[in-house]
Amino acid sequence: MLEIWEQVLAENDNDGSRLMEILLCIQERCGCVTEACMKYLSNRIGIKVEYIFSMVTFYPCFSMQKQGKYIILVCGGTSCHLKKGDGIIRKLRSELGLPHNRDTTEDGIFTVRLSNQCLGACGKGPIIAVNGIVCPDMTPDKVENLLHILKKKGIGENFLENLSKECNGKGTAV
Repeated sequence: MLEIWEQVLAENDNDGSRLMEILLCIQERCGCVTEACMKYLSNRIGIKVEYIFSMVTFYPCFSMQKQGKYIILVCGGTSCHLKKGDGIIRKLRSELGLPHNRDTTEDGIFTVRLSNQCLGACGKGPIIAVNGIVCPDMTPDKVENLLHILKKKGIGENFLENLSKECNGKGTAV
């Protein structure tokens, strides 16, 4: 990991003003931004570790733990919440056997998280995003169908197309 962190810093000229780009690159290449990484970055670019931590924990694109192959974000915005979006996350957790203290399944295939930000389709809520594809008008039955596609077909050339079709042709890229 240290080699990757160093490479990312070098690509960004060890410039603390590029913190967001640095964190995004580390998230992409390592799969997460760990506490050890935040401390290392703090020492190398002179930004307080608390500030780095606040960014990593605020933005839903970052995770402090390895994420699954399929990252499912459930919209936590007001509109989706009022439309019973919490039922969607309960259904996902139940179907995947995820306890409340874990976001990622033991096999490392699925990560389920509640987004602390609106996912931008308020009129079509509740919504979820699977690997960046927003699926509107979710119901527990649609959740079952999506999990079925992901478990049986996986990510192939037609993944985005299949996912969009399963969302009644309404899936849109984030």
